[in-house]
Amino acid sequence: MDEFDFKLDRLIHSGGVALTSGRTFLRNQTAFINCLNDLSSVVDHPDWRELAEPFINSITESTRFLSLFLDQIQRNLDRNLKNGLKNDVLQVREVKKCFEKMSDEYDSVLSKSSQIPVSKASLPESEEMDNLLTATRSCFLHTSLDYVSQLSVLHCKKKVQVLDYLSSHCRLSGTYFKMASQEFTSETVEDKLDQSSLVIQEMKQIKERLEKDLEKSHSSVKDVNDMITGIVSDNGIRIQGYLFKRTSNAFKNWNRRWFLIKDNKLMYTRRPVNSNKRTSSHTNNNKPINSDFDSELTVMEKDLRLL
Repeated sequence: MDEFDFKLDRLIHSGGVALTSGRTFLRNQTAFINCLNDLSSVVDHPDWRELAEPFINSITESTRFLSLFLDQIQRNLDRNLKNGLKNDVLQVREVKKCFEKMSDEYDSVLSKSSQIPVSKASLPESEEMDNLLTATRSCFLHTSLDYVSQLSVLHCKKKVQVLDYLSSHCRLSGTYFKMASQEFTSETVEDKLDQSSLVIQEMKQIKERLEKDLEKSHSSVKDVNDMITGIVSDNGIRIQGYLFKRTSNAFKNWNRRWFLIKDNKLMYTRRPVNSNKRTSSHTNNNKPINSDFDSELTVMEKDLRLL
């Protein structure tokens, strides 16, 4: 009896833990479906939503089946074990307590009755004790019969209840998996699976072509660098041209100035620089005469290189 009660409690506890885990999975699955819907709303492809929607609907429907399955499993556990067989065990325990109490009382009355001497058997006290012994014995026998009856019924009923629980659990599980399987193997889903295979193959080809095109784009960076570094005049000017510069006075006017990059410096002047003229005149020691040219330039940034 005690061993059966212990194992029954373990079974009920394990079933409760399994149901809790199932409901946790159900909540996570619902959150997963919401994330799928959010993702599908931002994917920019004409066929993606049409193909993905049946899949998401099937996952959603299977989640609904799981919710119904968990509710039915909970009711089956409560009906056959928790509220059924467990209550019967508790009733047997109550009858057992009554039997043990009545057994102690019967032993006590027997002990008192055996202590009356034979010489006093005809006295009123002896007759009263005999009546008490008879009543106690009768009550003890009835209680014993009730206890044996309840215990016998429990041993017979536990086989029925446990087998009923197992068969119901298997039937519910089979129904759930059958409905989920039908949902994922429907004609609509299978057609979309075939279509998605073709679309996925096409998307992979587009992705591979895009990757190859992007890999080729790295060569354009070198071409741009060569183009920029190649613009160097004879006097060291890398690039030059007109830009507008804002004055630093109170009026903040915009003036057009001739900007140039030379020796990694950003400089500007009022008029364009004639590089050929500046570099054509030389002194006797073969150095270009550019003191006037340099005096006209204003350095705006001393070094444009990144450290």
